[in-house]
Amino acid sequence: MAQEKESKIKTKTARNNGGAKRKPLYPGWGSGEIAYVGTFQVRTVNEISRSDLNKGDKIVLPASALTSIQRLRLPFPLIFEIRPSSSVGNTHSNLRSCSFTQSELQKKKKKKTDEACRKEYRKRIEKVYDEVNPSKKSEIGKLMRKYSQDWYGLYVKICKKYEKKAEPPLSQDRFSLTVKSTLHRKLSAFKQYCGVMDFSSPVDHHAYIPQWMMNNLHLVSGDSVEIQSQFSIPK
Repeated sequence: MAQEKESKIKTKTARNNGGAKRKPLYPGWGSGEIAYVGTFQVRTVNEISRSDLNKGDKIVLPASALTSIQRLRLPFPLIFEIRPSSSVGNTHSNLRSCSFTQSELQKKKKKKTDEACRKEYRKRIEKVYDEVNPSKKSEIGKLMRKYSQDWYGLYVKICKKYEKKAEPPLSQDRFSLTVKSTLHRKLSAFKQYCGVMDFSSPVDHHAYIPQWMMNNLHLVSGDSVEIQSQFSIPK
């Protein structure tokens, strides 16, 4: 009788559970093996009257960060990597990290774009001469300098002379994106490891860090940063 009753209870339990163990809604959460990642606006600890933190490597995060960390069951002590966000909105840090003013940045971008265009048009002209008149290749440098304001016009002129079909002009956007990606790679080189003092940030999306850390990361107040927990610090 007791065995029959126990069997009914097991059958009922299995039916309620769908006959199988339920899969977790967020696999890995609570395992202590998934890193915490958050994006914040950075501020100095001086703005919350915590200048004492300027002498150490501790930061202040909002309570919402603690909630997420507790769900992840991350091991203590908590270690974080803080780095400038790669978002385009980091105007100030972009300029400071590369030591350019806005005007200088535009000039540098134009110079790199022009150089990339020059190399590409030179390749096109070399290709034409390789096919029809290789001896002319030695004159390309001189011609490129003469037509420095219109490399595409030079290329088209040479194509017409040798009855070759000219390719479309180069897109400036292509080279602008290359310059922008280079800038983002430079930004990603800046990072700092730190601990957390507490989770008392008065604004949910603000992180407060020491001034020296702000300087090392080439940040100004209001810039965006990414903060990621670390299981160990690379040597």
